[in-house]
Amino acid sequence: EKALAALSAASLAGIDPQRREQERQKLQALRAAAASQELGGINDSLLRWEAESRTITAATTTAEYCASTVEQLGDSVRRQIDGSLAASVDVASVHDAFIAVASRGV
Repeated sequence: EKALAALSAASLAGIDPQRREQERQKLQALRAAAASQELGGINDSLLRWEAESRTITAATTTAEYCASTVEQLGDSVRRQIDGSLAASVDVASVHDAFIAVASRGV
């Protein structure tokens, strides 16, 4: 129960209000099922929640990886192009975008 509450607070931050309400209802149903011992088997809500959690985890992990490697990509591009254009290659905004995606996933 405490783990579900902590996970729900962390996973619902940054989600649009309609989606947040849908997720809140799903978590509420899981809590009710856990409280009444109906979770002895696997039900559709739990499977859906687990699948969504895996998707969010994959997106978050991928965004974190991209954020950590985008500077190396920028360096590689700078080496490959004309020196006068190399100074204009700026990957900071791309890095920030990946960080934003990873933060939303958390």
